[in-house]
Amino acid sequence: MQNKKLFFMIIDDDKLNNIICQTIIAKNYPQSTYLSFIDPNEALEYLQNTVNKQPDVIFLDIHMPYVDGWKFLENFKKLEISRKAYIVIISSSINERDIRKASEHPLVKAYIEKPIVIDKINQTLKDLLE
Repeated sequence: MQNKKLFFMIIDDDKLNNIICQTIIAKNYPQSTYLSFIDPNEALEYLQNTVNKQPDVIFLDIHMPYVDGWKFLENFKKLEISRKAYIVIISSSINERDIRKASEHPLVKAYIEKPIVIDKINQTLKDLLE
């Protein structure tokens, strides 16, 4: 796991969750890089304007002010690079509708409930990337 050089994108309005994800990435993928966004619109703008550096994995929250994770996915799907990224939803929602919607969404590869459990993220990444 540790030799992979990946680019992670974290999109969550909760700064603490961003820091937890960054720490997990730094520990388990020290060769990798990451960007964190509190505003999904800024993440989309980055993706639209940066052709060379596209994410391998996106950690995405669902419930955020202004633009939620579902709207982000709708806009992300329009981008040419959308099929190349593994999207992992990390959400406090235990709503069956959200979980079902995530499992049926063609771009979403995993759904992790908050609070973030390090072992769960590690196992999810291992399952996706190995």
